[in-house]
Amino acid sequence: MYNPLNVRLKLNRLFIVFAIIAIILITVSCDDKHQHADNISSADTIYLNGNILTMAIPETAEALAITDGRIIAIGNVETINFYRNANTTVIDLKGKTLLPGFIDAHSHFTTALKIYNWANISAPPVGIIENFIDLLAALLKHKEQHAIKKGEWIIAYGYDPTALEELYDITINELDPVFPDNPVMIMHVSNHGAVLNSLALEAFNINEQTPTPYGGIISRIKGTNEPAGLVMEAAFLPIYRTLSKPDEQALLGSLFRAQMEYAKYGYTTIVDSSTLQKEFELLQQAAVNKQLFLDVISLPLFTDIKSILDKNSVEPAQYSDHLKLGGMKLIMDGSPQSKGAWFTQPYLTGNADPDNLDNTNSAWRSEPIMPYSKFKQYYQYSVEQGLPVYTSANGDAAIDTVIQVNYELKINHEQNQRHVVVNSQFMRPSHFNQFKKLGLIPSFFSNNAFFWGDAQVNSLGKERAFTSNPMQSALKQELRFTNHTDFSVTPLNPLFMVWTAVNRLSRGGTIIGTDERISPVQALKAITINAAYQFFEESEKGSLEAGKVADLVILDKNPLTVAAGEIDTIQVIETIKAGKTIYPQAQLLPEQSK
Repeated sequence: MYNPLNVRLKLNRLFIVFAIIAIILITVSCDDKHQHADNISSADTIYLNGNILTMAIPETAEALAITDGRIIAIGNVETINFYRNANTTVIDLKGKTLLPGFIDAHSHFTTALKIYNWANISAPPVGIIENFIDLLAALLKHKEQHAIKKGEWIIAYGYDPTALEELYDITINELDPVFPDNPVMIMHVSNHGAVLNSLALEAFNINEQTPTPYGGIISRIKGTNEPAGLVMEAAFLPIYRTLSKPDEQALLGSLFRAQMEYAKYGYTTIVDSSTLQKEFELLQQAAVNKQLFLDVISLPLFTDIKSILDKNSVEPAQYSDHLKLGGMKLIMDGSPQSKGAWFTQPYLTGNADPDNLDNTNSAWRSEPIMPYSKFKQYYQYSVEQGLPVYTSANGDAAIDTVIQVNYELKINHEQNQRHVVVNSQFMRPSHFNQFKKLGLIPSFFSNNAFFWGDAQVNSLGKERAFTSNPMQSALKQELRFTNHTDFSVTPLNPLFMVWTAVNRLSRGGTIIGTDERISPVQALKAITINAAYQFFEESEKGSLEAGKVADLVILDKNPLTVAAGEIDTIQVIETIKAGKTIYPQAQLLPEQSK
C-alpha cells in the first residue's frame, strides 16, 4: 500500500547517499588540484602584460614562465599564475613585445673581432663616404688616430664603388701618392675582394707577371698588364687567409665586445662563416675559457675543414661551452654587386673589370670560383663527414651547380641533411621544386634590395633584379627559408632585415619587386624558427614553447602592428640568453619587480 511517509524516508536516504558521494568527489577533486599544484614547478621569472609572439601555434600568448633557463609554460595569465610563488620575479612588459631570440643564419662573427681596428669607409647610411676624397680623408684620419707608423698596414672595410660618386674603382693611382709608405688594403663590401695600393700588392707578390687565376679577378691599368689594385674572388682567397693573423690575445680580448654587438640587436645564436683554422682554434680557446655567452656556430671554409677535423678534438653538431661546428662553407660564385655572381645570361653592362686584359668579353656572365670537379670533391667530403654544406651561390648558374652536385651525390629531402644555399638570390622558378626534392634550404639576403637593388636594375635589368631573393615565391611553393645580414657586408640589425624583406625598398627609393614582399610574421620566422631548423635546433630554439631554451628578446614596439615602413625603427630593449639578461648589462631592468 502506498505510504507517503515511507516514500519520504527513502528519498531522504537517497539524498544523504548522493550528498556523501558528492562530498567524496569534491574532496578527491580538491586533493587532485592540490596535488597538481604541488607538482607544478615554481617559476623563476614570469613575463606578462605585453605582446608575446610565439612563432608557433597559437601565435600569441598572454604570459610566459621560465625556470632554470627554460620555458616551463606559456599561455594565459590565469594558467601561468599557477607557477608563481613568493620568490618569482614578475616582469611587467608594459605593452612591449616579447619574442624568441634572433638566430643569425649567416654572418662572419670573427670579422667583428678585427674590424674595430679597421677604418670604416662605408657609404651612407652605414657610413659617410660618398666619393674618393671622403675615402682618402677617412684613411688619413684612421692613420693619425691609431698612430700607424711607416711600413705598418692600413686596413679599411665597407668599400662600395656602386655607391660612390665616381662609380668606378679607386686604383693605385689615387692611393699611392697619399700613402707612399704604408701598405693599404681596402676590403670590398662583399668581403670577396679588396683594393690594394702598390706596397700591398708587392707584399702579396701581385705584379705584371701574375696571371689571373681561374675564378678570380686582378684588375689592370688600362692598356697595360700592371695591377690596378682591385683583387677579387679566387685571386683574393690567399689574401683573405692572412686576415686571421692579428695577435690572438688581442682578438680574445675583443670577444666580449664583439658578442655584445650581436646581443644588443637581439641575437642569442650567432654564426662564424668561412672560419679558418686559426680562427677555429681561437674560438675553441674562448669556449674552454668560458668566454662565450652566446651560442656560436662555426662553418669552416672549405680550404680549412679537413685540417680542422684532423687537428682538433671536436664533435660536429654538438655544443661545447657555447661553440658548435655546424657545417662547411663552400663558395661557388661571387656577389652580384661586384659582378661576380655567375649567371646563365650575361650582365647588361659588361665585365666586372672592363680594363682587364684577361677578361675582355662583353657578354660577361662571370664564372665559378673553382672547376666543377673540385667543387664536387669538397661537397662530397663534407657530406661524408656528416656536415651540412653551406654553399654561397648567388647567380642562377651557380645555383644550378649546387642542384647538380646534390643529384650526383644522390641526396634527397628524406635524408634530412639540410644543406644550405647561402644567398640563393637569383633562383629561377624551376629551382623551387628541385630544392624541395633535394631538401635544400635557401638562406636569402633581402638587404641586397636596399643596398644594391638600384645598381642591379642597371646591370641585370628589372626582370632579374625584381625577382631576386624570391621569398614570396618560396612561400607559395611551401619552401622553408631563412634570411641573413652577411655581416659585415650589411649591418647586423635584424629589424632592418625584416624591414627590407617586407618593403624591398632600395636606397634610391625603388621597390625592388613588389610581388616578392612578405609579411612581417614571415620575415620574423625567417630569423627565428626557420633559422633554428636550418641548424637542426628547432626542438630547442626559435619559438616560445614549453621545454625550449629561454632565449628571448624584448622590443619597444610590435613588428606586426607598426606601419611597414617603420619596422626598422624598432629598438631592442633587452636580450635574454637561457633566462639571463645579457643586454643591457644588468640582471634586472627598472620595470622588473617581484
